[in-house]
Amino acid sequence: TKLRIFCPKCQIVGMSATLPNLKDVQKWLCAEPWDGSQQKRPVELLEHVKCGRELIHKDGTTTELPSPTVDDTDLLEYLVSQGVAGVHGKGDGSVIVFCSTVKETEAIASR
Repeated sequence: TKLRIFCPKCQIVGMSATLPNLKDVQKWLCAEPWDGSQQKRPVELLEHVKCGRELIHKDGTTTELPSPTVDDTDLLEYLVSQGVAGVHGKGDGSVIVFCSTVKETEAIASR
């Protein structure tokens, strides 16, 4: 509310996949919802799930991962470094790591 009062021309962008009170937030911000799922992405989104030493791709194919190391027992550092390297290895990639708890998020972030 303070932001809207002191900066009435500012643009507020919020994103949520699971906002249960969208209508309330929409009314509070005097905003219109936007469904980005219908838009073409400027960069292809690659989705994978790691299960053991396998990387499962969205199309159902799998890739075997290297053996874990003492410092990277869950291969997280390996996977993040591969993602950040980007598709062409130019360092232009980005990665989102989802964690199930705040404690796990903090532990991974400190690595």
